[in-house]
Amino acid sequence: MVSMAIAQDPSARDLPSLTEYTQVSLKLKMMNLKDWVATVRGVLEFVCSVDPSPDLYDSLESYELVLGRRTLALESLVDSWKLLTIPRELLATLPPLGGIENVHFAVPTLPSKARKKHDARRHLHLALSEFFPQQSPDAIAPVIPLLIATFIVINDTAICPFRLRAAAAPLLAPMASQLARATARLEPDEAMLGNLTEVPVELADYLTRRWPEVLDQITGTSRSTFGPSGDTHFNRMDLTGADRKPVSVINHDLQAALHNKNVAAIEAIWYDFWGEQPQPDKATCAFLKANIPVFHQFIMMYTARGFPQRSVQVWNAMTSIGIKPDVRTFTAMMDGFKRAKNLRGVQNTWDALVATGLQLDVSAWTARVDGLTSCGKPGDGLRALEEMAVRWEAAEAGRKSNAAHMAVKPSIEPVNAALVGLLRLNGIDAARKLLAWAQRRGIAPDMTTYNTLLRTLVREGTEGAEAVISMMRQQGLQPDDVTVTIILDALVPTIFNKEPEEKIALVQRIISIIVETSTTKNQRAYARLLFLLLRNKDSDETRAVNHVMRHIYDSGQKPTAHIFTIMAQQYLSRDPPAVDLVQSMIETHRLFDDPAIDFIFWERVMDGYLSVEDVDGALGVMSHMRTSTCFTLAFLERLLKALVMQRRMAEADALVKRVKDERLALGEDSDPEGRFWNHNFFIFATECGLHGTGHR
Repeated sequence: MVSMAIAQDPSARDLPSLTEYTQVSLKLKMMNLKDWVATVRGVLEFVCSVDPSPDLYDSLESYELVLGRRTLALESLVDSWKLLTIPRELLATLPPLGGIENVHFAVPTLPSKARKKHDARRHLHLALSEFFPQQSPDAIAPVIPLLIATFIVINDTAICPFRLRAAAAPLLAPMASQLARATARLEPDEAMLGNLTEVPVELADYLTRRWPEVLDQITGTSRSTFGPSGDTHFNRMDLTGADRKPVSVINHDLQAALHNKNVAAIEAIWYDFWGEQPQPDKATCAFLKANIPVFHQFIMMYTARGFPQRSVQVWNAMTSIGIKPDVRTFTAMMDGFKRAKNLRGVQNTWDALVATGLQLDVSAWTARVDGLTSCGKPGDGLRALEEMAVRWEAAEAGRKSNAAHMAVKPSIEPVNAALVGLLRLNGIDAARKLLAWAQRRGIAPDMTTYNTLLRTLVREGTEGAEAVISMMRQQGLQPDDVTVTIILDALVPTIFNKEPEEKIALVQRIISIIVETSTTKNQRAYARLLFLLLRNKDSDETRAVNHVMRHIYDSGQKPTAHIFTIMAQQYLSRDPPAVDLVQSMIETHRLFDDPAIDFIFWERVMDGYLSVEDVDGALGVMSHMRTSTCFTLAFLERLLKALVMQRRMAEADALVKRVKDERLALGEDSDPEGRFWNHNFFIFATECGLHGTGHR
């Protein structure tokens, strides 16, 4: 049996990993929890059995091999728990193997019921069983001891790499909260691990030895070690509900989840926002009521991803704490249905909004027009726009109506929404009629209007772009960065496959447009132009690139560090990397003598040297750098490993010494247990016997 084979030798290369076994079993609906538990126990035993002492190994290679296998086992352990938490519908979207990096832990709110009548052990097991809503508490019961064992192992900094602890944080942070709850009122002898859960015999010595330290961490520190410190740390759950993720972080996470179409991440963020109690306490309610727009974000996102029932649950959660839905709430739901291309949803939400009698606003009308046109009904969108104008004119004329709350003065926003739908269907003539309709009502175009037009008219070439820019100038509008980006993205690809002289002529036209669209020195536009020219690996655009660079110098400007970085990245992304072109660029423009060239450029260049195993080239660049503190430790780790691979131990030790000395001089982190010193750069250096004291 595969599960038993993995349990007996988790590091065997001819066997699937625990992650692969878990994923296949779940997708085929053949998961046997008894077998899975035995497999996880075997992986945990292997992880805990590895002796990290370098003295036990006869070579660096064998030492690194064993530690590498342990890390892979830990990684498969984290991914397997992740797979066990995600909903079945999300699991169904994964391929037969792999893709796990695209999903996140989906740990539900805890606990769903009062546990006061249970003792600490029963309380903890029932609470942790709710991490896995796809399983009943009785079915998942054998898993809980191994979940707690995993918590202890991954929280052990001597065993688990920092990045894996960070990856497991969405699971470990709520677990810490539950463990803290279960042990909060217990005497030390009552809080012993054996009193809280069954302890796997094979792991008993390790787990019971580590447990007191774990208890100290989850109950006695202001921040846990269950995730990265700094801006992305996971706070130990404040049981009063007052200590929460900042709204700015929640909004950032939500935007990332929406961009990645990650429903599991949205679900996890919801619990970050709402908290772990079904009904929040007073302090949490105050926090939630102060951040009503976040509720609207969740409603829009769940609806957009095809989970309108979840949106309704968020809606009900709002009302349960006294937040009354307003026009913005309905608007958010319409926006979600628009993104989901659900025409009926848009229409039904609009009808429900109108029925409330709430005074409408421009955003609501815009969402309606946008929803109708985006769902393939531009005609209905135009009729909605006309209705908006008619109702406003009636209200202005003083005519009484039962729908007075629908009267809103038309503005350019709903016009732009309709315009997008028309142009998407290549309705240029209809778009012109729409703009004429707006003009008759005194609605002036704005930058969004012209940029929307430009996306279509630029397909006609430079003439179309110049026509739109001319219209903008007549109205006194200054083209913005979006305008320039649209023009470049559309026109630059037309350069490729043309004759050399035609290419230069077209580049000159594009440069003229850049100059015309900016009253200031538009270095960002030149950077974008160079990026697009160099991105095409099937065509040699050296002459065109040189022409752009010459224009920059001739106009009295100097290329920015960003421009040089773009050029270096594109040269180094070739197969093989064109390191010689980068070297030539550095020498031609005397970049070593240019203080404006930042560390990003030099790090990219040194990375390029390392990619072709030219360690001397990378060290040559490093020798010109005043300090190493501007470079990321991740890059410095790659450089260190390259030196070790070539057995250049003296130079490797010198690098470690330089990094240590320069970082300490900044006073960056003097705590030997701090996050900085726990970076893989220093871990790897220590494993190789490199302490920055002179290699022997």
